[in-house]
Amino acid sequence: MATNSSDPGTASKAAPAKDRRSHSRHAIETGVNLILVKTGTILPGQILDLSLSGCRLQLDTRFDLGIFIRIELEFFLNGLPLRLGGVSQTVLDQNTIGIRFLDFSTRRHEQLSELIAELAAAKAITTSAGIS
Repeated sequence: MATNSSDPGTASKAAPAKDRRSHSRHAIETGVNLILVKTGTILPGQILDLSLSGCRLQLDTRFDLGIFIRIELEFFLNGLPLRLGGVSQTVLDQNTIGIRFLDFSTRRHEQLSELIAELAAAKAITTSAGIS
């Protein structure tokens, strides 16, 4: 029997909202310098999670500039230095922001893909070994 989406009885049975992200996130904690492209100001902090499309940062100082601010991130991951461009996508609180990466070269995309694959593999190993 087909369900009618206008039936009020089916509203509570609706599927949970789907995560709109197209790439999985991987929890990491590594230092980062967020550089405001327009002024060259450097804001230090930590990357909390990373995906191919962006990341979430916890900054040491307040970020009150809003969204769509052009930035660059400088950080090391697994010993490899990275510098990625993007924009502030969300401001979660005064120190926590979401970044959407932009302007990827094919080479940079491949590097980040390999690093994220290494993170996923390391997590799989620790999960299967019962290490958290």
